[in-house]
Amino acid sequence: MILENFDTMPNNAPKKPRHYGELICLNAIQQEFEEKISNYAITETEILHDDDEDTILKAIHFERGVSTYIIVLQADGGIKTIDEEMPISLLADIHNCIIDVNLIMNEFKLIRSSD
Repeated sequence: MILENFDTMPNNAPKKPRHYGELICLNAIQQEFEEKISNYAITETEILHDDDEDTILKAIHFERGVSTYIIVLQADGGIKTIDEEMPISLLADIHNCIIDVNLIMNEFKLIRSSD
């Protein structure tokens, strides 16, 4: 299974300040998916912890009809793993959403750094 290399984030997982920042970024990406990708439904999400890199990841399950496709994302929008059978059109939509969110996040950082 696609998620077998990651642990679901337990209650006792590290909760460092940057982990909260990673969750904010991952939630922003998910929100962009929900707003922009209308031909697939997000049926499930899972917060994961990558012990090797000590980062928070998010698995997102996209469904259309009887097909479900899973992608695991890093907070910076990097794709950690992907369902090999995911349609190229869905992957393109995901990619476009990630670019949009990254542009917004970078713009916010520039505004904040000028204060």
